[in-house]
Amino acid sequence: APRLVLGPSDNIALDQPRVAVELFTDADASQSLGPSFFNTFLLDTGSTSTLAVGNAVVDLEAAGYQTEGTYEVQGVGGTTDFDVSAPYRVDFAGTDGIRQTILDQRILSNPDGNFGSFNGIIGMTGMAGRVIELDMTGWSGGIDFDNLYMKVFFHDAVPAATGPRYTVTMDMVHFEPEGELPLPDAAPLPFVELHGARAGRRTGGQFVMDTGGQMSMMSTAMAASLGIDLDTDVIRTVEILGADGSIVVPIVALDRLMLPMDEGFEMAWTDIQIGVLDIHPALDGIFGADLMTSGWVGALFSGGPDGYFPRIHFDFTDISDDTATMLLDLKPALDHIMLPGDLTGDGLVTGADLSILLANLGQSGGPMQGDLDLDGRIGLRDASVLLSNWGRQWPPPAGAEAVAIPEPATILLLGAAAPLLLRRRRPR
Repeated sequence: APRLVLGPSDNIALDQPRVAVELFTDADASQSLGPSFFNTFLLDTGSTSTLAVGNAVVDLEAAGYQTEGTYEVQGVGGTTDFDVSAPYRVDFAGTDGIRQTILDQRILSNPDGNFGSFNGIIGMTGMAGRVIELDMTGWSGGIDFDNLYMKVFFHDAVPAATGPRYTVTMDMVHFEPEGELPLPDAAPLPFVELHGARAGRRTGGQFVMDTGGQMSMMSTAMAASLGIDLDTDVIRTVEILGADGSIVVPIVALDRLMLPMDEGFEMAWTDIQIGVLDIHPALDGIFGADLMTSGWVGALFSGGPDGYFPRIHFDFTDISDDTATMLLDLKPALDHIMLPGDLTGDGLVTGADLSILLANLGQSGGPMQGDLDLDGRIGLRDASVLLSNWGRQWPPPAGAEAVAIPEPATILLLGAAAPLLLRRRRPR
């Protein structure tokens, strides 16, 4: 597919969206339950419900917070029991302090729970019916102590684009609470199609869009389909927190991750480090906040170029048809979509592009030198990619088919390539 290469993943989220939270006993907000101080919650598209943990629960209980049942919560490493609250009004606010309200909410709580620097989670119950804007522009130009955190805004409609913007349709998947009443309130989770590539293999799956995930994850089945051996290919391990506690996760390397866009091309992150973890049978993986904030580490800490996405919007205003939309506002300098194989940049894949690839065969280089599978080296797999796009044009000509150019025989390509490879090997 046509591809827009973003660049390397930062492989860890620079920040995650946060909101301030307050609970009330009734819809008129006549009696506040707090939490008074421990009120910073994570805005988490990967959670069906709202949860409070640790000192936030202690604060709430001191003000009269009541629970009426228990519920088994699925986390990264298994399940654990949370309490189910009485119905409460839940207010939360982003960067501008404008309150958002959800009424009659049964939330989950556990005073022994730990979400790191967050005192709880506002899940999809708080985002359904709203547009969520994640704004990273405060990191541009280096450290500014007034702009250390990602900005979060809520809208009734998607704001107008200020630059190139591309979209992804997300499937909203229901995970209905089951068990004895009372049950916590829940809303469906957004899923996207994501493809991984490694050493010439490619496979895809359905990934939950997870602003609460600091690192992206894939299932053991997907790792196996990419030829990954968890006995030999693990580059490090990390300990991650979830609703059920912490778990140590192996980290492996991928050449790239590719996100199919509604506009007919793929966005690609390169130099990926991704965790391998089975969380739920319905999940092939987690699209984490590391991909959303990639490129911004250098901008914040060294004043380097801005990250890939100045802003990201999630449009959950109407999920009645079980779909929603993610809108990615792209840094203008990256707005170059190319056909893999178009090395001259003229929008066509022809013999001129093949000549460039053959001249660089066996060497290292970037996509414009012929590394079309983005594995760091130019080889016969790259030639295969070029041939698969032979004669194509991007963007397609309006009202006309792309000009068909005869494809050279593969055997002739191999015949031309082999002597080059032999000549490079001879001095060794």
